[in-house]
Amino acid sequence: TPLPTYPFQHHTYWLKSAGTSLVDVSSAGLTSSDHPLLGAAVGLADDDRSLLTGRLSLDSHPWLADHTVMGNVLLPGTAFAELALHAGQQAGLPHLAELTLYAPLVLAEDSVTRLQVQLGAAADGTDGQQVTVFSRQEDADDDEPWTKHAEGLLTRSAPEPSGDLSQWPPAGAVRVDVDSFYEAASRGEGLHYGPVFQGLRSAWKRDGDIFAETALADEQHADAERFSLHPALMDSALHAVGLGAFLAEADRPYVPFAWGGVSLHAVSARSLRVRISPVGDDTVSLLLADETGGPVLSAARLRFRPAPDDVVGTGVGPSVSRSLFQVTWKPLQVRGEQPSADRVALVALDSDVRAAFGAQAAEFDGLEALSASLASDEVSAPDVVVTAVPQTSSTCEAEAPDVAERALADVLGLLQDWLSDEQFSASHLVLVTRGAILLDEDAPVDAAAGLAHSAVWGLVRSAQTENPDRFTLLDIDDPSTAATALTGTIAEALAAGESQVAIRHGLAHIPRLTPTTPQPDD
Repeated sequence: TPLPTYPFQHHTYWLKSAGTSLVDVSSAGLTSSDHPLLGAAVGLADDDRSLLTGRLSLDSHPWLADHTVMGNVLLPGTAFAELALHAGQQAGLPHLAELTLYAPLVLAEDSVTRLQVQLGAAADGTDGQQVTVFSRQEDADDDEPWTKHAEGLLTRSAPEPSGDLSQWPPAGAVRVDVDSFYEAASRGEGLHYGPVFQGLRSAWKRDGDIFAETALADEQHADAERFSLHPALMDSALHAVGLGAFLAEADRPYVPFAWGGVSLHAVSARSLRVRISPVGDDTVSLLLADETGGPVLSAARLRFRPAPDDVVGTGVGPSVSRSLFQVTWKPLQVRGEQPSADRVALVALDSDVRAAFGAQAAEFDGLEALSASLASDEVSAPDVVVTAVPQTSSTCEAEAPDVAERALADVLGLLQDWLSDEQFSASHLVLVTRGAILLDEDAPVDAAAGLAHSAVWGLVRSAQTENPDRFTLLDIDDPSTAATALTGTIAEALAAGESQVAIRHGLAHIPRLTPTTPQPDD
């Protein structure tokens, strides 16, 4: 066969890596910094000053685009505090006595920002070091000045945190609804928090204090190990300030302005218990703890101010380049509510799954038997009917297509019978599958069974689109462990309008669209 008469035209279509550049900075006489926002550090020879540097952009750090104030993507104020604390840890100065934020750092689309964190002698000669954070656009002229964003003082001594969050929720605290918090913030306060910054999970109030729980998005857990405290997690803790009477009325959103008495007690937290207390006008104190109540960070005072003029009205908007999304399975909070057993009918369930519903739930061999029973007894149809897609006994990969075809035919007939029977017009059908989907932590499933039940999910999803609120897909792994969470998961899914749920290791998960983060090897 003759070769083409023109050269091969090779093109690469790999996504750009979202990680920072993996350059060996030691060859330039610098020390590598294992920090997500900083790449290198150097100590100056003639005194105890040091410099840490980094590069920021929405390409290298796409999660920062989830923090938008008045249309501008801003480096969160918590990031400046974290950078100062990180620099202090490297210098043996773990206490941030004070930190004032002078100017916001706006991250424009398609631009790269150089970052510097400088440590030097304190201006007034006190024990400790001054910490200052600067930035400048990478393509700026050499004579263009750097912008000073933050300045503060690091010291060695740190007071012990006051307060105890080991009892949780706090005794006497009243729950505060946070379900619509982020929607309201985006609509009325000029704040837009994307998925990475939507960490506020629950909140309570007591005697002027606000208590809250926050959690870091799963895709940020790896970075959490490299941060002293992930800025998105810390920022989510500050969202609870908006639930109390801490701030005066203003025509623009409040942002952090001045930190004081900040001490880091533990690193790499992925979830937090939060206590916020008033200490002055637009000023609060913070105590952040881990899930056992152990202190993570304390701040004697944090003062807020309305967003400055150079942020208001000049928004560049969120990066439109973040248009590639993927399905990520997020935990579903199951509050323990159970469906009424006398309003549930079970159709052709395995014994392990059947046992989860107790003796009161009626059981039938098939949908026809249930329909006939309703007609003869002249009773109303159950609110929920739970049935299982049959498990195949075949383990042969060659038989997988035939097994899937039979399963699809069976389920198609079931769906048609369900929709055509007027007795079930007000009822909800829950179809239980096994190994139909892969969650991030799942191992590959059996080919024949997994393919068959995956195909069923595709069919039922189409039926869900055509017939809203009539079907729920529930995928389980091990029936014996899933059974303990089954009834509560069904009740929560129906109450929340979730049409697709998966139980893994006894925990319920629901699908959510999240921005795709390219990996270094992509």
